Amino acid sequence: MTEENNAIINFVNKYKSTITVLLIVFVIILFYLFFNSQLKNKKSEEASKLYYSWNINLLNENNVKADENFNDLLNSYSNTGYAQLALLKDSIQEYESGNIEISLNQFTMLKNLTNGSGNKLLNKIASINIARINIDLLNFDEAIKVLTSLPNASQDAYINELIGDIYLKQGNTSQSRAQYSSAAKLYADEGNNVGQRLIKMKISNLK
Repeated sequence: MTEENNAIINFVNKYKSTITVLLIVFVIILFYLFFNSQLKNKKSEEASKLYYSWNINLLNENNVKADENFNDLLNSYSNTGYAQLALLKDSIQEYESGNIEISLNQFTMLKNLTNGSGNKLLNKIASINIARINIDLLNFDEAIKVLTSLPNASQDAYINELIGDIYLKQGNTSQSRAQYSSAAKLYADEGNNVGQRLIKMKISNLK
């Protein structure tokens, strides 16, 4: 036991400076994680208040204040879910109001904010809407590029169906049929009977 204690003491003495540095680094990392977590919680709380104010001002048709809230959310809290939800809602409203370019820019912003480790559902919604707007603008190749860049796009029934719609608009019935067939199989695997029936109708209408 004495030999073991001596070995430990000798090891500590030999690597004292290294151990000290590692302990300091470890403590710094702990403090960083703690303060970073606190900062995120604070930002999220502040963003939630802004998001609430934005919705209230929209309901009251106080457009000046609503715009201020919206811009504050994007400028200071863009990485929070509240800002991204506001961006999604406003992008849809801009599209419905006929402001296509503004809507496209905002959906693109949302897609960029949620890329990688961001919210995958919002990223998918943004990408689909970007593709749909590009279809409206007859930018078919760009629409396909956006859709195929989504993770596991080839295994998503709806994405395959949408790409089939794009090929059909381009007059490429063979590619459209291939995408519809893939979508039909994926809908079947999901047990989505509604999707299956819709795809079968689209396939039967191909010339």
